[in-house]
Amino acid sequence: MTITKVNKSQVQDLLNENKSNFVVLDVRSRPELNDLKPLPHANNVPVDEVAAAFEMSNDDFQQKYHFGKPEKNSTILVYCKMGMRAQNAGETLQKLGYDNILCYSGVADWYQ
Repeated sequence: MTITKVNKSQVQDLLNENKSNFVVLDVRSRPELNDLKPLPHANNVPVDEVAAAFEMSNDDFQQKYHFGKPEKNSTILVYCKMGMRAQNAGETLQKLGYDNILCYSGVADWYQ
C-alpha cells in the first residue's frame, strides 16, 4: 500500500467535498500552529504522538485530541510544514492498519 501524494488544488477539492469519513490531520508541533494556521477542518496530533495516539481507546483519543479517532477505513489527509513529518506519520498510520492515507507537502505551500 502506498501513500498518495496530493497537491494544493487536490486538497482544496477534498475540503470542498466535505466527506463524512475524511479526516485532515496536522502533525506539526503545537507551537508551530501559531506560525502558520492549520488548514480548514484540521485536527492536530503531533508527529511524535501519532503511534501512541492511534493505539488509544476511542474515548481516550477523543478526550486528549478533542475529535473522534478515525475509523480504519477513513481517508486521512496528513500534512505538516514541508512534508517529511507528514510522510512519516502516514507510514506510521499504515503500520497501524489505516489504508487510505493522503500526504500533502505542507502548510507552507498552502499559504504561498
